Amino acid sequence: MMYDNLTRISVDWWWGRTITLIERNGIASVELQLENDCPSTAFVKGLIVDESQRRKNIGKMLMEKCEKIAIINNRSFMQLDVDKSCSNFDWLCDWYVRMGYILHRKDEHYVTMVKVLRTK
Repeated sequence: MMYDNLTRISVDWWWGRTITLIERNGIASVELQLENDCPSTAFVKGLIVDESQRRKNIGKMLMEKCEKIAIINNRSFMQLDVDKSCSNFDWLCDWYVRMGYILHRKDEHYVTMVKVLRTK
């Protein structure tokens, strides 16, 4: 995997911490949020992989790295939202299911998915 090819930016906020992982060639990135008010859950925001680089396991690698960071920070769950207006919405939802995520809730704009990282 490409773990050595990542830049990690960590920022502490009054509400928690954001950790941004950027593939050094600029082809992919993801943000992980660790919120103080929700100590059992890590939130994935903005997983982006350059269209020319998709289906090469880069997104999977970033998600696995986020899961490891979440576990190190004592989080039991990962949560993410998929925007229903996304052009590849169905493919993304199926991809997250293959990664172990389940449907948590949905509204008119988003589907929220959750993955159990470990049980206490």
